[in-house]
Amino acid sequence: MRPRGKAAIFLLLGLLLLGAMVVYVGPGEIVRALREASPAFLALSLLAYVTFFLLRGLRWKVLFSRSAPDVRVSSTTSITAVGWLANSILPFKGGDVLRAALLARRERVGLGTSAATVGLERVLDLTGLALVAAFGLLILPRATHLPAGLERALTVAWVLPLLALVTLAILVRWREATVRTAGAMLRPFGKLGKRLVDLGETVLAGLHALAQKPALLAKLVPLTLAISISQALIFTCLVKAFLGAPLLLAFAGSAVFLLSFVVSITPGNVGTYEAAFAAVFIGLGIAPEAAVPAAILTHVTTTLTVAILGGIGLFALGADKPRVPWTARPTPGGALR
Repeated sequence: MRPRGKAAIFLLLGLLLLGAMVVYVGPGEIVRALREASPAFLALSLLAYVTFFLLRGLRWKVLFSRSAPDVRVSSTTSITAVGWLANSILPFKGGDVLRAALLARRERVGLGTSAATVGLERVLDLTGLALVAAFGLLILPRATHLPAGLERALTVAWVLPLLALVTLAILVRWREATVRTAGAMLRPFGKLGKRLVDLGETVLAGLHALAQKPALLAKLVPLTLAISISQALIFTCLVKAFLGAPLLLAFAGSAVFLLSFVVSITPGNVGTYEAAFAAVFIGLGIAPEAAVPAAILTHVTTTLTVAILGGIGLFALGADKPRVPWTARPTPGGALR
C-alpha cells in the first residue's frame, strides 16, 4: 500500500477514536470546559511554547557549532517552528524531514549533516523527556493521594525511563554489533529497512561522537533539560487551564504524557493524542468526564498555537535571505566532527 493510503487509513482510525471520545462525554461537556478555562494559564502556555521554540533553535545552532558554525539561530528557530507546524499535519514526524531539508537549503550545510542533527535532536529529546518523566513519577506519590496499588506502581515506574537511557548507552557502546543485528532483522523490509538502519547508524555514531566532546555536552545537557521542562510546562499550564488539577500532578502527568509523542502514527496525532492524554490523567485519578474534554481542548489549543508560531516562522524565513547551500556529505556522525 502506498504511504498516502496508509496515512489515510491511520487518519480515519484516529478520527473514529476521537469521535468515540466526543460521543462518550458529549459536546456539552467540551463547551463547558472551554467556558471555564483559565485565561491566565492559557497565556502562560503560549509563553512556554515561545520559550520552547527559542530554546530548541538555540540547541540546534549548538549542534552545528563544529561542522557549520555560521548557521544562524534565526534560521534554526524559525525552521523549528515550521517543522512543528508540519508535524501537526503529517504522520510519522514528517516535519523533521522538512526541517532537515529547509535548513540544508537555507544555510551552508549538507543535507546529510542537517538530517544527522535532526536525528540527534530526537535522541536528546527522548533523554530529556525520560529524565523529566522519571522525576514526575517520583514526586507523584508524595504529591497526591492515589490508590495504594497505583502509588506502589508509580514508586517503581520512575526507574523505567532511566533504564531506557541505560539501554541506549549500551547500544551506542556496541553500535557496530547493533547496526549489524538491525540490518539482519530489517532486511526483509527492503529499501525501507535499509533507510531505517542507515538512520540508526547515523544517530548512534553521532551520539558516540557527542560523548567524546565534554565541552559540547556541557552546553547541550542543560539546554535539553530546559527544553524538556519548558515543554512539560506548556501542558502543565493547559492542564491547569482546563482541569484545575494540583500543580505537581499537572506537571507529572504532562511529563509522562509527552513520552507518547515519541511515536507518531496518525497525522497530527489525531485521536492518539487525546487517548494518551485521557489515559494518563484518568490513571492519576481525574474523572473521565473531565479528562476527555481537557484532552480534546488541549489538542485544539496546541494545534492553534503551533499554527500561529509556525506561521510567524514562515514569515521570518521569507523576510530573511537564505545562504547559498552546499552539498558536502558527511560520514556518520559528521554533524559533530
